[in-house]
Amino acid sequence: MRALILHQEIDKASAADDADVLIQTDQVAAALRQLGHAVEIFPVTLNLTALKTILEEQKPDFCFNLVESLDGSGQYLHFVPALLERLQIPFTGSGAQALYLSTDKILSKERLQGIGVATPAWALGIDPSLPMPCIIKPINEDASVDIDEEMVVFSQPELVARMQKTRAGRRYFCEQFITGREFNISIIAKAHGPQVLPPAEMLFLDYPPDKPQIVGYRAKWQNDSFEFKHTVRRFDYPPEDDNLLQQLTEISLECWSAFQLHGYARVDFRVDQKGRPWVLEINANPCISPDSGFIAATSRAGLSFEHVIQQIVADAIPRIL
Repeated sequence: MRALILHQEIDKASAADDADVLIQTDQVAAALRQLGHAVEIFPVTLNLTALKTILEEQKPDFCFNLVESLDGSGQYLHFVPALLERLQIPFTGSGAQALYLSTDKILSKERLQGIGVATPAWALGIDPSLPMPCIIKPINEDASVDIDEEMVVFSQPELVARMQKTRAGRRYFCEQFITGREFNISIIAKAHGPQVLPPAEMLFLDYPPDKPQIVGYRAKWQNDSFEFKHTVRRFDYPPEDDNLLQQLTEISLECWSAFQLHGYARVDFRVDQKGRPWVLEINANPCISPDSGFIAATSRAGLSFEHVIQQIVADAIPRIL
């Protein structure tokens, strides 16, 4: 088939999390060609008329949607699938509504609360009733953008001071910081339904007692940082974790259904010191670069990268055709 890979436009000023999409694009293009598809690539901007023109000219059989932001912001993430849905062109990953809902952290938490899934308490702005400690996060960004230990605060005065230093042009919210373990549960669509991949736990090795244990921007993108070198992923667990891992699996499948996800996804959890899981966020269309958590989980499940891409494409085609 004729495949068109879509990703956000990248320039020299793009941050590491944005530029990573070029690695994903190269890998996906190679896999699609290996699977026998003809591949073209188009960098997308907010000029959706230009994208519409390309789609009408090239008439792809499907698009592989790797767009993670537009104009440097995740809040426009749903624009591309909305256009593809309007033009009735099959595309990989989740649809416009699912991306809109999962990218907006407040809407996500309201949906989770509505289906009875535990998510940490939150507030828009300063709320004295919010339990401390708490963490300040952007509402519409993924890839741990603007998140590091400096965003974890332990008192109301510290919260006020930190909120005053947040980046202009972005909206933020405050979330109860759950002390405990962190898990990523990846899911891939299969012909018989979603398959939960081996669960990954993030370990914070040799962190000082007073250093918040979070997978922040430095841990993901700055390979010379302490956080990057000392935050590692594991897939092996003692038998006493069996019940917890089953809970994480069941909750992840609830999220897949409630958010109407497609193709591939990742659900991020914290597990408190009493063993209770809390969903932090839903990641529709997570990063699939070779060193990503999602691909680590597929490798652990014995799936080759080509097989993963084949499954993602297979889930895309029947949705419109």
